[in-house]
Amino acid sequence: MGETGKIKTVIEHIVRQLGHDIPTTESTYVDRAVATVKNVDDENPIVRENVHEHLSDVHGAWEAISEMCDGKMNTNLLDTLVAATRSENAYIQRRACQALAKMGEKAASKDTIEALIQITLLENPDITESAREALLEISGEKMLNIVIDALFRVLKSDGDRAWNSVRATLNLLSVRSIGNGTLRVLLQAIVDDSPKTKEYACRTFSILGTTAATDDVIRAIVKATKDANQSVQKQACKALFKIGAKASTPDAIKALPEATRYDDANVRSAAYRAFQILDKHQIDDTITKALLKALHDTDDKVILSVCESVTALGAKVPATPLFSAIADASISGKPNISIAICKALRSIGTTKHFSHVIKAVIHMTESDDDSVVATACETLGELCDPFCRTLAIRSIIKVAEHSSSNVLKSAVETLLNLSPLHADEQLVGTIIKGLEKTDPHIHFCPAILILEMKKIPEDENIFQMLLSQSTQHTGLKAQTALYILINLSQTTSCKALGTAMVRAITNIDANVRTNACEVLANIGEKAATKEVIEALIKAIGDENKDVRIKAWSALKRFTQKVATKEVIEALTKVIRHEVPDVRKNVCKALGHMGETAATEEVIRALTETIGDEVPDVRKNVYRALGKMSKKAATKQMIEALTKGIGDTDLSARHYAQEALIHIGQKVATEKVVEALMKTIADENGTMKSNALVILGRIGTQAATEEVIEVLIKAIGDETCDVRSNACTSLGQMGEKAATNEVIEALINAIRDEKMAVQWSASKALVRVGTTAATEQVIEVLIKAIGDETADVRCNVCKLLGQIGAKAATNEVIQKLTKTTGDKVPSVRSNALEALGRIGEKAANKGVMEALTKATGDEVPGVRSNALEALGRMGEKAANKEVMRALAKAIGDKDVRVRAMACKSLGCIDMKAGNQEVIETLTKAIADANDHVRKDALEALERIGEKQKSKVIEALTRATADASGYLRSNACKSLGWIGEKATTKEVIEALTKAVGDEVLDVRKNACKSLEQMGERAATIEVIEALVKAIGDAHDYERTNAWQVLGRMDGKVAAGKAVETLTKAIRDENKYARSNAWLSLGWIGEKAATKEVIETLTKAIGDDVLLVRRNAWIALGLMGAKAATKELIEALSKAIVDEDHGLRSNAWLALERVGEKAATKQMMEALTKIIVGVKGDALENTPFDSIRAFLLAGDDEKSNACITLGRMGEKAATKEVFDALMNAIGVDDNYVRINACEALGLLHYNASVMECLLMSITLDSERSHNCGSAFEWLLVQPSFRKFHERVIRNVTLRLMGVERLSLGMVPVKELSLCIVDQPGNDWSNLVTFICIINCVAVTQNGEGIEFVSEKGHEKVSSADGRLCVKFVKELVDWKKKQGLLQQEDFAGSSVCVLL
Repeated sequence: MGETGKIKTVIEHIVRQLGHDIPTTESTYVDRAVATVKNVDDENPIVRENVHEHLSDVHGAWEAISEMCDGKMNTNLLDTLVAATRSENAYIQRRACQALAKMGEKAASKDTIEALIQITLLENPDITESAREALLEISGEKMLNIVIDALFRVLKSDGDRAWNSVRATLNLLSVRSIGNGTLRVLLQAIVDDSPKTKEYACRTFSILGTTAATDDVIRAIVKATKDANQSVQKQACKALFKIGAKASTPDAIKALPEATRYDDANVRSAAYRAFQILDKHQIDDTITKALLKALHDTDDKVILSVCESVTALGAKVPATPLFSAIADASISGKPNISIAICKALRSIGTTKHFSHVIKAVIHMTESDDDSVVATACETLGELCDPFCRTLAIRSIIKVAEHSSSNVLKSAVETLLNLSPLHADEQLVGTIIKGLEKTDPHIHFCPAILILEMKKIPEDENIFQMLLSQSTQHTGLKAQTALYILINLSQTTSCKALGTAMVRAITNIDANVRTNACEVLANIGEKAATKEVIEALIKAIGDENKDVRIKAWSALKRFTQKVATKEVIEALTKVIRHEVPDVRKNVCKALGHMGETAATEEVIRALTETIGDEVPDVRKNVYRALGKMSKKAATKQMIEALTKGIGDTDLSARHYAQEALIHIGQKVATEKVVEALMKTIADENGTMKSNALVILGRIGTQAATEEVIEVLIKAIGDETCDVRSNACTSLGQMGEKAATNEVIEALINAIRDEKMAVQWSASKALVRVGTTAATEQVIEVLIKAIGDETADVRCNVCKLLGQIGAKAATNEVIQKLTKTTGDKVPSVRSNALEALGRIGEKAANKGVMEALTKATGDEVPGVRSNALEALGRMGEKAANKEVMRALAKAIGDKDVRVRAMACKSLGCIDMKAGNQEVIETLTKAIADANDHVRKDALEALERIGEKQKSKVIEALTRATADASGYLRSNACKSLGWIGEKATTKEVIEALTKAVGDEVLDVRKNACKSLEQMGERAATIEVIEALVKAIGDAHDYERTNAWQVLGRMDGKVAAGKAVETLTKAIRDENKYARSNAWLSLGWIGEKAATKEVIETLTKAIGDDVLLVRRNAWIALGLMGAKAATKELIEALSKAIVDEDHGLRSNAWLALERVGEKAATKQMMEALTKIIVGVKGDALENTPFDSIRAFLLAGDDEKSNACITLGRMGEKAATKEVFDALMNAIGVDDNYVRINACEALGLLHYNASVMECLLMSITLDSERSHNCGSAFEWLLVQPSFRKFHERVIRNVTLRLMGVERLSLGMVPVKELSLCIVDQPGNDWSNLVTFICIINCVAVTQNGEGIEFVSEKGHEKVSSADGRLCVKFVKELVDWKKKQGLLQQEDFAGSSVCVLL
């Protein structure tokens, strides 16, 4: 047997092995490979000799065939695969089809095509789908005619039995370009003698659509409409319809009306549907008469087709003759026709002067069919004119009492379109009945009607029901109820609302009481009646904390705006209430009123309450008195507050002090100081101490000679706290306290036996000294520097250091230099620190010698301060003796000394960076202490800026040092230097270090290579890093794959991808796993054909970590790597049982974007949203998913966001329905993300849906939903909103981050300003103009919007728009302080914004 025969035998053997003992579920590649390789007992010796050779480089038999398919044309392989398509084993058939698809056009032969077509006729959907895909891949433009010809041969022999399969194949092939050869085959078929062949030809043209729309084809189809066979006629009309406008030739326009006169109703129906291809100028009397006649046809299908065409043509058809005919059509008992007629009426346009049409539609609302009623309501909403409005509204309100949710929604939608509504008894009854519904979507409908009423109904029952429903913790129903209540409370003066809330405050349910208080708070000053105030005062003593908080919030709003005599009296009466919380909140409320409440009665009541037994009450008394400062600064009150500074409660004491400080600083300094001075003279230690603190806080305003004298005297008090606070207060008195007496007293206090006094005196001394560093002060300090008390000397040195350069006299420097030899270490240390702070001004020879000597002091702290001082001297310290001392100090036994030596070396002039210093610092980076190493590294980095080569050479040598510490930190230092260190020697040293035995060395080597950029991306480095990603240590693996992933530049990335492509097949699971992470970090550059093919296998890897990282890689590579197979797998991975894998799959899905918008993926996502588990979702646990880039807590939330980011491809009815459904779920995150998705998909919403969206977005979580808000503002339905809704939208809009409103039609929104009485529309338009950088100018009787897009002038018919908007805009600018009244000129052209 020749070589060709051997190869064919092996291929046949592999194909057989693919089907040998294979279970119904597909076995793994590894299982198949093992099964094949182990089959050494095969009777054919050629197989035994050759099978191992062909499987040596691949895993499994299928991989072997796939590899062969990628190569050159192999006739033996093709013959074997074609034969395999006829196998009885379904698995072999499917794999053979897939292999042929992979071969592509190389496999295109007559035998292959016929074999694949025969498979498409089978019943197994998996096999037939694979066969069709193979046909698509092998049939280029040249071979498509052969495929079509073969399909028609099948149709001739098998007829209708084969049509469904052939149609599916044609649908798939329709994406191919249609060549002349294919058209010849079809044109021959449409004139065939067999009617069935002609019918199939017409059907094929319908599938191909516009791609087959040539003149010859259209002529042939038009001719077929006149065929003797009715099926051919019908399919020919359908083909013209599918081809569309290109088919509207004169012959077709003539032929279609003729076809409407045929006897067969199906032909007539198809002909009328084909009228949709006509353009406006082609609709003449003949067409119109044909349509009018058809509306009285005896067959329902014909009437439906006419209505469908009228609906599609819309304004193209003449309205007048069609309205009556459509309205008079026979529809009794025919729901489908009724619905179609309604849709047709809506499409034509205005019904002015056609009241009988409106009455006909109203009659439809009485139908027994819910769909008819719902459609009729929608039609009335669009067509109703002012003359029929009342009649229509009455009928729709009656419909709204219907139990069906769909009918109720349609009725409410219609009422919203007819708003504003008047609150008559019938409508209120409908609303109450609707509020009783449990379904949140049904409850929502009547609830939102309240928002669009011209006047809110005075019915307490409505508000009580809404309040009760608002207490549910989650869900659309609760959010809607609370939204409406809050909205109404902000925009209406309805008395019934306030009355209902007052009654609700006594409700047994705490949640009801809480929400009632919140609503009252939003009503504000309009609700500030005696009854409301009394109810809230009672509520602030409620047993429930939430009720108390909300009641207090409401009361606070009232007292800020409505501090009337009645309110103040009501509060004063209950200041002695038996419940402590009531007393506390009353005091708090009076405090919020401020000076308005500072009557004699209030001050007397507050003063008497100072003795309350509850600290919280006393605290709020003090706060209230402090806020009434001007009017409350009476002798009586100041005495009461003075007593308060001795309160036993710390918090109460604090507020009493704050009140006195506030009064003392602002309005009554003399009175307060007088009272405090008296307290200091008369009271005990605690009172005296607190009075001193207050004097200090009042500060310079209290700094009289008498006060300072008292403070100096207090320094000698027997109580420690008094002495300490006296010192502190002197420090706060400013320059007036900078006298010799004060300084001497403070210096004397430093000698105090108590550390607290010493500390306060020292701080005060520093403060006084730095505030007024006069010669007089410095002279006193110089004298004190030689004091016999060590603490005095110590603190004086410290003070001189903090004064700094201001104290840099020769005498001070000499004294400090001498003090560096003091016998007390702390004195020496502070003297050295002071010299360092004085800096270069102190850098004379004597000082340098003293500092150098001090580096050898026996006390580590002294040595450290000496070294720090040398560093502060800068270049003046750069002499040999100093450098020698610093180098020696690097070997000091004390950590702080070593670290400071390194730091000082880095601070001294870079010229001093000689080789000896560099070597010393290089050794220091191996120090056992982190701080020493860090300071040494930073010093080397600074020196390296000017002595780069020396530093790099030293560090490179250190990477091979015996010390692991030194090697590790040398690698780190080279990384800090970055690209400047990228020499051949450094790269070689770091590459070698990647394989070091010490983990930290390997880790730092990897990081440094990354920091050196593209120049470090040599093949040796990449290979070393690839080897490292299989390291046993997590840190090392992570560093290595990150470095590989961040290789910049085309060359570096290319080398990395080439090497990593081998690593993703490595036996080491860590190597495979991290290789995927590296490829992911490289991004799109890594998405080669080989990588993508291997990725398809990796998502099925046995190791979970590999599968997880493979999905991360797909996400980071983006759409370029997303093949059909990967997207299919992705739709299952997002509901995988492993949390980490799910998260990574969601990340990948988000990054792939629009390319993932396949039918299967969107079905999976919509199922997740609506909570339906399909085959892919069964038995899958729905745990929380926190994808890296997706903002959501669960699958529904992520699914909403993903659909939104898929763009136009996801904009289907099913997706919109699922997202609207998601707006009604309990989880607020899901609702918010569904809104954002609808915004991104530009869904065209109704009024009711817009209101639902605005309620959902009325949440703090909507701050990142800019797309949803922009979408909402773009909707035409949004312009029908009542101003009370607009106000909420504007407020939420102002809190959105990264807001873009470029698509919002400012001109159209501005016209809404005239129709509403308030200024809410003006505010919204103004805000949009600011965001979009649009200037607004007044021009005559109109206004003009000027932006980059151009000029848009707008005005209302009566000129009110200009007057109203200009006035409101100018008022707004005045409130913002942007426009003075006298600056506004009423000129013809005035820039307003």
